[in-house]
Amino acid sequence: MNELTRRADDLIERHIGARTPLSQETIEVLRELRDAAEPDLSAPHYTLTQRERVAMELRVPESGTDWIDEMIRKSRRDRLIEASLAGFSANPGSSEWSYEQAAEYSIKQADEAVRFDELAGSMNYPDGKPEGGQA
Repeated sequence: MNELTRRADDLIERHIGARTPLSQETIEVLRELRDAAEPDLSAPHYTLTQRERVAMELRVPESGTDWIDEMIRKSRRDRLIEASLAGFSANPGSSEWSYEQAAEYSIKQADEAVRFDELAGSMNYPDGKPEGGQA
């Protein structure tokens, strides 16, 4: 039990048992407890390593952290789809395809590019790891 919890328990016992109105001290402790229980979502909860930052900046899924690498892969795939669709949109008369057909084609091409990239990466790193042994 931490100091703040002890203070809150003492104040609650004293005031509830006596059926007295809450004092300013009690209100402040309860506010502190509330603030401690609610995380500050604007505060950083995870510090990125230099490797993770560089991998994210370069969009190379070699951060060594699975969830970051997966986000990088998804981002790269999404950008490939966007670029392909932008090409279709920029030249609307150059194709007989509907937007849905162009989208299907763009997704298929992005998936193929991702698979090729993964294959090429595994060829560069026969053991599946970059030089130096770090994943």
